[in-house]
Amino acid sequence: MLAWAKWFMTLTLVPLNGSFVLAGMPGHGGNKTAILQTTTTSNMYMTSVGIGTITSMPQDTTTTQLNATITSYDVGSWPYDICFDGTNIWVTSSGGNVVTELSPNDGAILGTYPVGQNPMGCCFDVTSIGVVNGNNNSITKIRVSDRVTLGTFTVVNAQDQICFDVANIWVTDSRSNCVTKLRTSDGTILGTYTVGPIPVGICYDGIYIWVANMGGDNVSKLLVTK
Repeated sequence: MLAWAKWFMTLTLVPLNGSFVLAGMPGHGGNKTAILQTTTTSNMYMTSVGIGTITSMPQDTTTTQLNATITSYDVGSWPYDICFDGTNIWVTSSGGNVVTELSPNDGAILGTYPVGQNPMGCCFDVTSIGVVNGNNNSITKIRVSDRVTLGTFTVVNAQDQICFDVANIWVTDSRSNCVTKLRTSDGTILGTYTVGPIPVGICYDGIYIWVANMGGDNVSKLLVTK
């Protein structure tokens, strides 16, 4: 099994058969890392702002530490988050104001698309990639089928991460301690909900939205209603 490790301006392929440690450089909240597992390859993908860490848990009780770098690919300045659209990998570059599309097989760059300022979290909503523009309080939506930008929607409370609940988009705002729910089709705001201090990470489990509150050392759980 392999992993993609993202730091500085590269995407790196590493084997996932042990625990790998790379020299750390703190990002927002320390070594900011995003992880995803694709369904079409045997790869796992991990990202980090600046240089971070990569760890995999082996099947047995032993681990191997080594220089994990195999191949690196340029994906723009300060790659931040990563998502999978069912076919390809998308990576936001917070320092370059773009999102980059790559082949999961060999890391070949398939396209680079402009978004807003300081793009942070990204997610796939079945038809499009949604990107949170941290400095613009907005979300840019790119249709996967033809890479057309469908629009950029203003969301006052949009700063960090984003997820999809099968019907709607949810985005965290670490400055206002809230999450905002938007309709996927047109970006209409359906609600804003207070959570814990400095909410950053967010995911959907099929019933609830879970929010990681970095400033509160806890998580918030919200029931999703259609």
